[in-house]
Amino acid sequence: MGPKTAMVIGHSFIRHLERYIGHGYDPSINSNFGVDASKLRVTMEGRSGGNIARFRRSFFGKIRGLKPDILYIELGSNDLDSIGGDPEDISAEMVDLLQDIHRISATTHIILGQVLKRGAKGSRDPDYNVNVQKFNEMTGHLVNGLPYAKFWRHIRIWNSAVPLLKRDGVHPNPRGLYRLYRSIRGALLNSLPKETKHIL
Repeated sequence: MGPKTAMVIGHSFIRHLERYIGHGYDPSINSNFGVDASKLRVTMEGRSGGNIARFRRSFFGKIRGLKPDILYIELGSNDLDSIGGDPEDISAEMVDLLQDIHRISATTHIILGQVLKRGAKGSRDPDYNVNVQKFNEMTGHLVNGLPYAKFWRHIRIWNSAVPLLKRDGVHPNPRGLYRLYRSIRGALLNSLPKETKHIL
């Protein structure tokens, strides 16, 4: 039997993470998230400005074709930052998205990353971070109720005492990208059977 497959996809955070890994700033990290490639092969792709609607257009064909064993998704922040973005409505849309992904791919490990807070300059909506907390609470409860999905909390980013954002107040700085890498790696390892968790 060949290695399991994983996709790590989503909005610009994933695109920035791809570049961070590719530039080789830190030799301890790699595009397979430090997991033995004979056990798991990871593909990664991010799209700037990604929201739920664009995600469907950009990634559904790829998900349907690959049918990954594990799918990690970073999504939701741009929806919450849109005009009139209501956290309850967006939460319902997100759950619909995960249900549709499972239907087209039969993926049994779908992981949705926690939406992260932004800095003061990072949103047009002064209530953005309040809405993020509401969204995470609702969505975490709903997603964890699906037998094939998990809501993944970026604990070391959310609770950080040091700045992890660039000056734009939106995107992670290098330290933030490293912590995002470690968090996603943890999510992937968490989805593997215990006997296959081999680290490079």
